[in-house]
Amino acid sequence: MRKNIVKLRASQKLIWPRFCTLCLKPADVGDTHLIIGEGEIPYCNECYSKLQRLRRWKDNIFEISFFIGILGGILYFISMIREGEIVVLGPIIGTILFFGLSYILLQILFIPLRIIFHSKLVNPGVKILKSNESDTVILKFSNPEYAEMFREANQLSFSKRGN
Repeated sequence: MRKNIVKLRASQKLIWPRFCTLCLKPADVGDTHLIIGEGEIPYCNECYSKLQRLRRWKDNIFEISFFIGILGGILYFISMIREGEIVVLGPIIGTILFFGLSYILLQILFIPLRIIFHSKLVNPGVKILKSNESDTVILKFSNPEYAEMFREANQLSFSKRGN
């Protein structure tokens, strides 16, 4: 297993080292956006602002897609009225179709912007991965060094199969 993967029991109380999960500077803020255990995921102010900026971009993409979906559903409904056909599910299907297509297109357009603004945006320092075992949580850290600090703070051992 990779060094940035940590496997632990779901009921285990976690200790988060007070360093930024991304750059390892002393942590200034804690993020409760992703709830893992009782503690907050620590970030320095700089990394936290980059993380918040990425979240706002993702939220904006969803909101724009939702607006386009509703507009598309309305336009679809108007076109059906002009043709004299009124199908109850038509506007709903049109809304879902326009929302889905616009969301996919905006995500594709977002890729070059993320490359351009790479220094201004960061992915979360830790993610929860799916586990086949109900009592197990698997964490994936962006920074393998922080993963090691997390293991030490929580007295977890690293093994090739996991923890």
